[in-house]
Amino acid sequence: RVAIDPYTQDVWLTIGDSKHRLMLRSEDHGVTWREISRNQATAVAFDEKGIYWGMDKIGMAGVMRYDRQTEKFKTVFDPRETRYHPEHLGTNYGGSIYDMLRLDSGELIVPFMKYADQDHVASVWMGKGEQWRLLMTLDSEQGKGKAISSIAGPDQQGWVYWPDYQMKLQ
Repeated sequence: RVAIDPYTQDVWLTIGDSKHRLMLRSEDHGVTWREISRNQATAVAFDEKGIYWGMDKIGMAGVMRYDRQTEKFKTVFDPRETRYHPEHLGTNYGGSIYDMLRLDSGELIVPFMKYADQDHVASVWMGKGEQWRLLMTLDSEQGKGKAISSIAGPDQQGWVYWPDYQMKLQ
């Protein structure tokens, strides 16, 4: 993933998979690079105080926030934690994040995908801070993958789009 930070114009680059992964940052338009982490981020969203990274690694699931001041990472949402879905106890949520969307309200819309060899439910969540809610689950059949690889919007009418779906924000 390559992304330009709209607040600093820094260039962020995440590369690799498995044990060969790296997050780099350039503060001079790509002339020099600094290693920030060896996490496996595949989605990004920016705000004034932090950068939100969607993860694609077992054991490092969910959304992490990189604090601009401290330059530290903190997990801000992990759908495997049952406190976010007490009405669905026993449901296995999780998965990789390939894209996410930050709204003007500061909330994130985050789709979690499922590979064919995984047994969790693919889902889409919305929230910020400690407040997260399940927007929808995707058909998650055993032995079949399900992914939302891109998400866009909202448009002028408040619609958010991803392949095969659209949702109107209230």
